[in-house]
Amino acid sequence: MKKLFLSVIPARKGSKGIKNKNIVKLGNKELIYWTINSSIKSKFINKTIVSTNSKKIASISKKYKAEVPFLRPENISNDNSPSIEAVLNIINNENFKMFTHVVLLQPTSPFRNYFHIDEAIKKIIKVKADSLVSVVSSDKPLEWSFQIKNDKIINSDLKNFNSKRRQDLKAKYFFNGAIYVNNIEKLKKYKKFIFKDTIVYEMDQMSSIDIDTAFDLEIAKNFSYKLI
Repeated sequence: MKKLFLSVIPARKGSKGIKNKNIVKLGNKELIYWTINSSIKSKFINKTIVSTNSKKIASISKKYKAEVPFLRPENISNDNSPSIEAVLNIINNENFKMFTHVVLLQPTSPFRNYFHIDEAIKKIIKVKADSLVSVVSSDKPLEWSFQIKNDKIINSDLKNFNSKRRQDLKAKYFFNGAIYVNNIEKLKKYKKFIFKDTIVYEMDQMSSIDIDTAFDLEIAKNFSYKLI
């Protein structure tokens, strides 16, 4: 069976951290442009869809050649709505039943490029996995993390902190939110992006920049010359 890949870019209106985050300017384009452009340039993506409840975001997305077949319902467009609901809203539509895989690409990861998408898809095809998620290694050991209660350190691993050098501790990884690739039938079954036997695609820290706050945006602006 031929594999067909549908990318879904979730971009609802409104944002607590940054006003109109998905269309704020980064470089000389709206933030969402960089993800749309990467998706369209991918060798594997057959169709690029933006899921939004905003007519303005829809218009901007169409200008950049993404498709917006319909506006996302408001009941799955609030602050607490998980991305899985936006994706299921698209893939459960009859117009997209021919696709075998869905690729979630969040617009807050503008430094994730088309070659990252292609490498991730090539990996999931080669390994014959049903689910893939992008990750980044931590620049600080988790063994050095702790909580504070009454100005005192609690829940810490002081043994590792006192006895081991940072470079001697094993690398730890985080989900960076840039790429999720899923077999559609399995996604419909489990209704989540990450499940047993999910494989990973590792990305570097620069490409993993995720824009959630005004501080994140300022960091991204400093590296906007690297956007492609």
